[in-house]
Amino acid sequence: MRDQKTFVPPNNKGFSIPELVVSIAIIGIMTAVGAYSYLDFRDRTMLDDVVTTIVLDLKQAQSQGVASVENPRYAKRFNIPVGVHFDIAGSSTEYRIFTDNPTNGANNVGFYDGVGGDCLADPGGECLEIIALPDRFRISELCGTDFAGTENCFNADTFPDVLSVSYVRPNLDARILRTAVDVLDSAKITIRSARDRSATIVVTRAGLIYIE
Repeated sequence: MRDQKTFVPPNNKGFSIPELVVSIAIIGIMTAVGAYSYLDFRDRTMLDDVVTTIVLDLKQAQSQGVASVENPRYAKRFNIPVGVHFDIAGSSTEYRIFTDNPTNGANNVGFYDGVGGDCLADPGGECLEIIALPDRFRISELCGTDFAGTENCFNADTFPDVLSVSYVRPNLDARILRTAVDVLDSAKITIRSARDRSATIVVTRAGLIYIE
């Protein structure tokens, strides 16, 4: 009769402490890289959405301003500027859709001057709607180029820190103003995220609107 040998399994001690430490460190690094990539992607995507929305609002103002329809605020008026106003000193996290007040006479040039009060409280005012930017996004800079080709940029700490872009029939040309008398050839609106990523919208007097 053959001797039967008993099988003895090898001694399995599991992971050593150094091996566990290395494994946990690798998992932690991979998790951190994945989280950063996700946040970076989310920030980039949201910034694209913000600037696209502003571009669409500018184009909507252009469409309303040149259309042969009644002004959205003033009945039986067909040639009143409709535009978008940025005021980074007043609030860098919002902008306004406006229509110029036809009772202003010489001031009816397409520049938002707040006549009529707040658009939410006074239905007779120039402001049609206040658009708030998503959290962690702001209008960081406004740049304007004059007809001599000189570009000046300004932020919440400089003057003038406002910009109105408006349109009025019969053409698609933009009225770009820093004040009621300071007319520009083109303008740039820069949007910045909390992660310091930025995108710039360009508006030209010839009616072009695009993301730089």
